Amino acid sequence: MLFLHLSDIHFKAGDTSRPDDPNLGLRDDLLRDVRFTRRRLDRDVDCTLVSGDIAYAGQKEEYEFAFSWLTD
Repeated sequence: MLFLHLSDIHFKAGDTSRPDDPNLGLRDDLLRDVRFTRRRLDRDVDCTLVSGDIAYAGQKEEYEFAFSWLTD
């Protein structure tokens, strides 16, 4: 069984809705790394675990963005 563990992703309201989102590149890099690893292992992830702080300040829009990003 292959797990993907994401921890302390800290989505921050205000940053995620900006056209110059300062963390967009980091999220893109993360997705690229996951795709690369899946190809190298020649298999899909069985389960994604998310732990730690998901939202920076616990605001509803931060959780909504996280949900959208994680399920996209």
